[in-house]
Amino acid sequence: MSAQIVTVVFLLLLSFFFSGSEAAMLYLSRRRIGRPQRSQVRAQGAIEALLADAPGLITTLLIGNEFVNVALASVTATIVVPLLGNAVGAPVAFCIAFTLLVLFGELTPKSLALRYPDDFAVAAVHPLRFLYRTLKPVRMVVHCITNVLLGSREGARESEKRGLSDEEFESLIEDGLVKGIYKQDEAQIMQRILALRRLTAKELMTPRPEVFAMSEQTTAAEATEALRERYFARIPVFSDSIDKIDGIVLAKDLIKAANSGRGSTKIKEFAREALLVPETKKANSLLALLVMKRAHLAVVIDEYGGTEGIVSLEDILEEIVGEIFDEKDEETEEILRIGASTFRVLASARTDLFAQKVGFELPDGDYDTVGGFIVTKLGRIPVRGERLREGPLEFVVLRTEKSRVLSLLVRKLPSPSDRGDAE
Repeated sequence: MSAQIVTVVFLLLLSFFFSGSEAAMLYLSRRRIGRPQRSQVRAQGAIEALLADAPGLITTLLIGNEFVNVALASVTATIVVPLLGNAVGAPVAFCIAFTLLVLFGELTPKSLALRYPDDFAVAAVHPLRFLYRTLKPVRMVVHCITNVLLGSREGARESEKRGLSDEEFESLIEDGLVKGIYKQDEAQIMQRILALRRLTAKELMTPRPEVFAMSEQTTAAEATEALRERYFARIPVFSDSIDKIDGIVLAKDLIKAANSGRGSTKIKEFAREALLVPETKKANSLLALLVMKRAHLAVVIDEYGGTEGIVSLEDILEEIVGEIFDEKDEETEEILRIGASTFRVLASARTDLFAQKVGFELPDGDYDTVGGFIVTKLGRIPVRGERLREGPLEFVVLRTEKSRVLSLLVRKLPSPSDRGDAE
């Protein structure tokens, strides 16, 4: 009997888990997940992935919960019926199972989950993700059966409720363009807005090697001096290494401090809390989060909590409206020297201009622009942050669109003789 009692306790814990998870996930699906701690960023990405298929998640939870409830009733009956007999034992077993399930399998876990939805979801997400993947074949069978039972009429009604898919929106935009309802640029903006649902923070971010960040021990005067050669309004601040970005400091705060006699103050005193997001976060969700938090910059974190890069509000807006030039930007300069041996190059720059400005001729090929050279060399559209070596030059892709490269960072690498002289 002791084994049976242990089984009942185990099944109650499972029922607690399924009911609480259902309540927490349903609650989070109706509101945005709160600002995560660094240790919770990976869990947040997993939660968002599960909520992206809310019907499948709920089906998984219901399957698990119903299985546990039936098993609990059966095990309770095997304990009580031998003691009291069939006539009395069956209704008593039912009452005991019902009471246990209501108290410990429904009311308590759901009350707890609704009081602490973020914490409950973070604790439950990894077992849930395992069950979600494991029960996929069972879900498919269940969905097939329910579709047959509901019939095509009910299915059509559900189709009306769910609204238009991305593909249907794309079709409407193209029809509007053909009929003259939209102009070409208006249609492109609408298509790019739809594309935000498919892009992730990792695809939009400035990759870690290109991130300009400062140690929290840097003084305001030192930071201001470093900013004389760089045009950054916001600078990530780290403690031990760039993997531990704890805040964001505004350049205007540093300049104000340096000019008001506080130049020796550490910049950590001016830092504001950094917004951390997982690399898998969708661009549309990220845009809404930045607006809600009134933030302009977010730190992109990988699954281990390390810094992958940074993404700004401007990065997302540029995916919609194209390259945004600030007052400091030289829009007419397709090739801009930003260091002794570093250039920012628009992909539309012609190869002859590139040779003139950079001092290196790209190989002959079926292309006229630097972007054409990159695509031809790789045989595909590169991703942001991708690197390419050509002779003494290293190309780093800064920005791309769906079908083209927009801008690059080009560095002249030191030759072996230069390195030998340096040594």
